[in-house]
Amino acid sequence: MEGGVGVDRKAGAYRVSTNVVLTRQTEPDAVNGDRTHTTLVGSLDRSFASDTRHVRLLAVYNPGEQSAFARLIATLNLRDNVQLAASGGWFTGQGDDSLSLLATRDFAYARLKVFF
Repeated sequence: MEGGVGVDRKAGAYRVSTNVVLTRQTEPDAVNGDRTHTTLVGSLDRSFASDTRHVRLLAVYNPGEQSAFARLIATLNLRDNVQLAASGGWFTGQGDDSLSLLATRDFAYARLKVFF
């Protein structure tokens, strides 16, 4: 079962979003029984130059497993219907959760989007 609460607010030129997600796993046959995990999620968005440039930072943290994920996304509108995007993501952790399992899967990419 999962449940959470979040806040999304525009603060000046920034949009800030935070969430707390609680996950409870019931394993009747397991030695440790039930497990509860807390995941903290946050993001920060900012647009520049009449919305032709956009930056987004996303972070996820699981304090129980000491795992985290951070991603930066930058977008530049080159002209009408043409957009350049670049992103990079970093994973860390040594537990058994999804973020820790991806600890060796850091990434970076760039792409050109043409809308028609």
